[in-house]
Amino acid sequence: MKQQIQSRIPFLVCLSLFLSVFLFTARGYYGGDHFLSYMTAESIVLNHSLYLMDRWSDVPEIRAHQEMQTRAVTGPDGNRYTIFGIAMPLAMAPFYLVGHVAARLIPSLPHDMVTMFSVSLTNAVITALTCLVFIAYAARFGFRNRTAVLLGIWYGLGTMAWNYSQYSFAEPLALLFILCALLALHRLCHSAERRLRWAVLCGLAAGGGLLTEVYSTIFVAVAVSIFVFVWWWQQPIAGKKRDAPALIGYGLALSGCGVLLLLFNLVRFGVLFSNQRLIGDISWAYPPVALYNLLFSSGMSIFAYCPVLFVSLWGLRRFYRQHRAESFLFLGIAVSTTLALSPWVDAWSGTSWGPRYSFHLVPLLLLSAGYVLESEGWRRLSVWVKAGLTAVVLFVQAASIAVNQGNYRAMIFSGDVVPVQFIPYYSPIVGHWLLILSNVSRLLTGSALTIQYPTGPPGKPGQL
Repeated sequence: MKQQIQSRIPFLVCLSLFLSVFLFTARGYYGGDHFLSYMTAESIVLNHSLYLMDRWSDVPEIRAHQEMQTRAVTGPDGNRYTIFGIAMPLAMAPFYLVGHVAARLIPSLPHDMVTMFSVSLTNAVITALTCLVFIAYAARFGFRNRTAVLLGIWYGLGTMAWNYSQYSFAEPLALLFILCALLALHRLCHSAERRLRWAVLCGLAAGGGLLTEVYSTIFVAVAVSIFVFVWWWQQPIAGKKRDAPALIGYGLALSGCGVLLLLFNLVRFGVLFSNQRLIGDISWAYPPVALYNLLFSSGMSIFAYCPVLFVSLWGLRRFYRQHRAESFLFLGIAVSTTLALSPWVDAWSGTSWGPRYSFHLVPLLLLSAGYVLESEGWRRLSVWVKAGLTAVVLFVQAASIAVNQGNYRAMIFSGDVVPVQFIPYYSPIVGHWLLILSNVSRLLTGSALTIQYPTGPPGKPGQL
C-alpha cells in the first residue's frame, strides 16, 4: 500500500513547476572561480580534453580568468587545469554543446555569450532534479504525498536552493549526489528486492559527490559506508551471505569513483592527494568561530537564510524517536563535515553569502518539518503565525533572487572591512533590499539612494 501511495506523487508536474521557476529566474550569466568549470566543459566539448584551452573568449570576465589563471594549476604535462571537481564540468558539457550548436546555426550571435547562457542553466536543472529526489526521499519516511511535495517546495523555494540555482557553484550538484545516495541507501536497507542494484547506485552516488566537491562529500561517503557495513553486519548469517554481493557492489562502485578522483589529481596536481581546493590558513582556534558563523552570523547563518528550518526544530524530537538510525547518520554527517571545514579560515569567509558550504545539511534538517506539518498543533496554529513565517521567507529569498550577489559583494568589498559576514549592517539580507530600493529610486526620481556604510578608515564611510 505504501508503494502505491508513493507512485501517485506527480513527479512530472513537480518537475515542470520547479523547472519553470528556476529557468525563468536564471540569470544567464555568472562569475567567480567556477568559470574554470565552464572552461573545462568547453575543453571537453571542443578539444575532448580536461585541460584548459588557450582559446580567446568573447566574454570579458572569462578573458580576465584566462589572463590571471585564477585558481587554475599547472599539471606535470605543462597544461592548466581546474582545481575543482570534474563532475560539474561533465554536467555542464551537454549544456555547452547545445549553446555551441545554436551559435553555429546562427553565426551572427556571439558564440561564447550563447554558450555562457546555455551553461548557466545547468544548476537550474540540477536544483529542479534535487527537489524531486528530496520529495521521493521524504516519501520514504512515511509522510503523506501532500506533505512530501510541500517539503520539496519549501526546500526549492524557501531556502537558498533557489539562489544557488542561479550561479555556477558545485554545491547543488554535490547535494544532488548526496540525496541520491541517501535515497538509494534507504531503499537498500528497507527493501527486500533488488538490493544489489540499490547498493551499486548508492556507491555511485556517493562517489559522484567525491568527484564534485571532495571537501565535504568525503565525510558523507564515509558515513554512508559505515551505515551500509553496520546494516550488513547486523543481519543473521543467512542474511550476510545473501547480501554480500550488495556490500561488494557498493564498495566497488564507490572505489571506482575514488580511483577516478585520484587519477584526476595525479594528472593536474602530480600527486594523488591534494588540499589545493581549500585555500588559506588553518587555525585550530577557529572552529568555534565557524560554528557561530554557521548558526548565527548575519552573513551565512543556516537559519537566517533558510528560515523554514525553524519549523524543523519543532519536529526533531519525533524524527529521532521514529528514525534513530537515520538521525545518527545525519548527525555524523553534520558534525564531521562542519568540524573538517571549520579550521580553514578562508573557507568560511564572506565571499559567498548564505550557508553555501553547509547547505548539504538543509534538506536533512528539513525532513523533520514533515512531522510538524502533519501534527494537530500545526493545523491549530494561527493563520497569522503561518503568514508571518511566509513573509520572513519571502523577505529573505525575494531579495536574493532579484539582486545579483556579485553586485553587492563588489560594493561591500570596496571597503577595508574583511569579516563582513559577522557585521549585521553588512548582511546581504538587508543590503540586497537597499540595492533594490536604490534602483527603484533611480528609476522613479533619477537619483539613487545615498546610504552611508561605516567602511574603511574612520571618517571615510562607504556609500551606496
